[in-house]
Amino acid sequence: IEMAEEDEIVRDLEAQLRQVMPGPESPQVRDSADFGQGDVDDETDAGMDSSPVLSDGESVVNQKEETILEAIFAAAVRQDREPGSFVSHDAVIQELKHRLPDNITAELAEVANAFEQLSSEYVESERISGDQQIRLTNSGQAKVFDQDTGSDVTGGGNEHRWVIRKAYAIFTRLGYITERVKQDGGALPDAVADAPFDFTDVDDDLAPQKKVEKIEEQRERLQEEYPEVWNLSQGNDVSIEAETTTIKTPVRMLTNLKKAMNEGNTCVFVTKEGDEEFTEWAERGEKNIYETKDSD
Repeated sequence: IEMAEEDEIVRDLEAQLRQVMPGPESPQVRDSADFGQGDVDDETDAGMDSSPVLSDGESVVNQKEETILEAIFAAAVRQDREPGSFVSHDAVIQELKHRLPDNITAELAEVANAFEQLSSEYVESERISGDQQIRLTNSGQAKVFDQDTGSDVTGGGNEHRWVIRKAYAIFTRLGYITERVKQDGGALPDAVADAPFDFTDVDDDLAPQKKVEKIEEQRERLQEEYPEVWNLSQGNDVSIEAETTTIKTPVRMLTNLKKAMNEGNTCVFVTKEGDEEFTEWAERGEKNIYETKDSD
């Protein structure tokens, strides 16, 4: 009975996805009219933050420690360095611009000056060539990828977090603004990667023809400055799903795919390497999507 119920779920998900999902030979993305991307905070609990306004650097550091640790990690990997490498405060500030919620009114330079409030367990600071720099300790790196799992079982174990950590670094180096998502039992991706900017975001007061011209100008800028982002998702936000154990059955993968498409995102499944063949798990995931028993 349980297997029959699972088969019914798969058939239902396939029917819904078949209406909107291209086949593997013709991957396409939605057109610009469907774009709805924003800062990373829009897709995480940070975007829904209703806490009091934080107007000084020390308050921000105390209340948003996890966000700052993640920004330090992102600043290092964006420069193609090891996650525990020293980075300048300016590089961390650039990452924080996309990650802190709207209730932060403190100047980011003031926030950087308060980095000394961060726990020495997680960070180490040093003045290098006259420039104040900061890096994550091993405990700090672990904190970035432990904090998101919460108490929900979908948070995953060590292998799951390892896959996400690798994906996080890759998407960040490509130019995306990547952020881990705290699992609260809801239908959330493992991580989100936003395009550096929304090329369809233009002034509503512009005349229609001017809007078209501005969008085209910004599209060309995205293609030129971030070619990998354009080639992968054509400016779409990306829902990152780490598949390590659920890949054995199609139900979870199809559910995650449908969830991402409902959000208007490109969905990327990230898998571990196979024991015998490197692409073993990726091929299994592909079959779950395109070669289920009722596929044409």
